[in-house]
Amino acid sequence: MTSFTQLNIGCLSRNRYWGEENGHAYRGARCSSVLLESEGKLILVDPGVGYNEMKILLDERCGKKIEEIDGVFFTHLHGDHRVDALKYEHTPLYANALEIQELRLSGEEKELIRRLQPADEIPFTGIKPVLLPGHTKGCTGLSFESRYGRALVAGDSVMTEDFFVQETGYFNSWDFAVTAETIQAIKREYRLIIPGHDIFFINDSMQNLKGDPVYDRGQEPYEKVRR
Repeated sequence: MTSFTQLNIGCLSRNRYWGEENGHAYRGARCSSVLLESEGKLILVDPGVGYNEMKILLDERCGKKIEEIDGVFFTHLHGDHRVDALKYEHTPLYANALEIQELRLSGEEKELIRRLQPADEIPFTGIKPVLLPGHTKGCTGLSFESRYGRALVAGDSVMTEDFFVQETGYFNSWDFAVTAETIQAIKREYRLIIPGHDIFFINDSMQNLKGDPVYDRGQEPYEKVRR
């Protein structure tokens, strides 16, 4: 079983479910950062604060030191999910290959591109990457078994619980229809959801459909949410 600690609660620059308009930023955006621990290994997901602030969060929330981190995983490569990425100098960095390619095509962040490793190479027992397209083409979460049941660090495939319930994407999503399909699949598969910009929540709509085939997760490095 994998344990998790939500290090901070993220926020959105604009939230349609608070009556805010998509065309205006009401505040700065900050993503939710999560620490997973499996068999003594620590993986930091989506560092959304500066390196020095992350040191404080790790100490305050779980008594860990930043030097103990065994890997940093980016659910996607928008800037608010990879703050001070290069300061994790001696720590492997992981992201989906599609995300790495998109960043490469931009011609930016050459040092970060050099250091990034494909998500399917993460060497952590019990933690598996899950392709969750919609917000971006290569948005990728991490699936694990928790004490609450099957859990997913969803990144921005799920912005907040409101977006999850309504099956909607954020204003800057790559594909809104694909986002809706991904959320529908997540609803069928996962009990605990850790969204990209909110506190974790329990998926009360989870369905155990009669006759739904058991999905064999041992055959390929990526899990796939069923649509």
